[in-house]
Amino acid sequence: MSEKPPETPPETPIDEAGELASRRKKRDDLRARGRDPYPARAERDLACAAAAATPLEGEHGPEVRVAGRVRALRHHGKTFFAVIEDESGRIQLYVKKAV
Repeated sequence: MSEKPPETPPETPIDEAGELASRRKKRDDLRARGRDPYPARAERDLACAAAAATPLEGEHGPEVRVAGRVRALRHHGKTFFAVIEDESGRIQLYVKKAV
């Protein structure tokens, strides 16, 4: 007796107008806080590969600034993980909301 493969649910249609309105609101919120949503330059202290190779000081590493493309973003309650990639490689960030 062969089992049927599970049916895939139909894709949810994308509300393009709602998506654009949401993005515009986020852009306008950044501008209202005095932030440029499309900066021409981003400052950084280290490349991703160099930041990943920096030794930790106890539980935390030194504070550094990296810049690159966000390749992955995963939310888990009060924490999230992000993967940033630049010309030197990738680094995974772990961010925890202070309570």
